[in-house]
Amino acid sequence: MAYLSRSDWTGTFPKHYGESSGEINTWGNEINCKDSDGNNASCTWKKTASTKLIKQLEGNDSGTTVDKDSIMDTPTFGKKNGLKVSDMRGLAYDDAQWDKILDELTEDDYNQLIYFSGFGIHGRREEGHFGRRGTRTYLHENLQETQEGAGSDY
Repeated sequence: MAYLSRSDWTGTFPKHYGESSGEINTWGNEINCKDSDGNNASCTWKKTASTKLIKQLEGNDSGTTVDKDSIMDTPTFGKKNGLKVSDMRGLAYDDAQWDKILDELTEDDYNQLIYFSGFGIHGRREEGHFGRRGTRTYLHENLQETQEGAGSDY
């Protein structure tokens, strides 16, 4: 690791990967461009992503080295256990009923959870089930606050 040194300021100053964007930055970065009057200025940095990086970012490859065929514990999707979120009220976090209600989520529900990381996901209102963002912890925490008969269709 190299440390910024007053005795070799230029040689130890952190290197940027990219180029000046030409957009003036007021955050006090080092001088790396000229303003419209030709004066030295500080601009934001930019770097164009390679085609390879863009493909990785847009892809679904997790980057794991684990062979998916070696995984023996497969989830259950879309099982009709007849449970509703209200059935879970008061249960401990590690109660087996949680696994049964999670088994009712479809593969698409889990994909939505992963793709959107729990944000901006619309809930499922059919059959008294819970919204897609309802992971075990989310449900457990929110059920403690839900009052029966408070107008919730969960």
